[in-house]
Amino acid sequence: VRAAGGTLVNASDADIILLVNNFSEETQLEAPSQPMTGRSIADYAAFNQYLPLQGKVVIGLADNRYSNGADIIFVEWINAQKANTQYNFDMRNYAYAGWNTNGNTLGTVIANSILLSIYKQRLNNTFFNSLRLVEDNNWQAQLRQEMSSYVEQVPSDNVGNLSLDLPFYTRYSYKVLQAVFEQYTETYELPWTLDSVYYPWNR
Repeated sequence: VRAAGGTLVNASDADIILLVNNFSEETQLEAPSQPMTGRSIADYAAFNQYLPLQGKVVIGLADNRYSNGADIIFVEWINAQKANTQYNFDMRNYAYAGWNTNGNTLGTVIANSILLSIYKQRLNNTFFNSLRLVEDNNWQAQLRQEMSSYVEQVPSDNVGNLSLDLPFYTRYSYKVLQAVFEQYTETYELPWTLDSVYYPWNR
């Protein structure tokens, strides 16, 4: 927080409330290994008390429970609070990340929260949030595993090098993620479109 120019204060004096979805196990699991049974969005009800503050403060959502991707149920909780008439949790009022390492997740959320608090670019912020949700939740935690399982069945291809048929994998990923992106924009009533995806490391 201090490295990003912030100061730790009491919640009553804060411009930003940082909510951390942390892991409780001794060893942090990777997102692809997260359990899906015996869990529900009710597990995150402790965060609800802060939602009425949205608009008055920026809410940072640091999704650190798993490495290399989002906590799928936590993202379901976030989206459910938009539909919840008690809170109507608006993407314009929060900063989200849940990517590969705890440091990257916290750094992204804290820095983005500070920028959002200072410059109030709330609509533009939703584009970044939407990309993070698609990348961290729908790609890293979900579709990437399905893709890996498929590639393992193709003798000529390798999960560590998709360059032999990269156009196919790019088209497939885009088709799935573009549909998911549309769901986010419909849920939050946003004007954005996802026009392309790419593999920066061909894996």
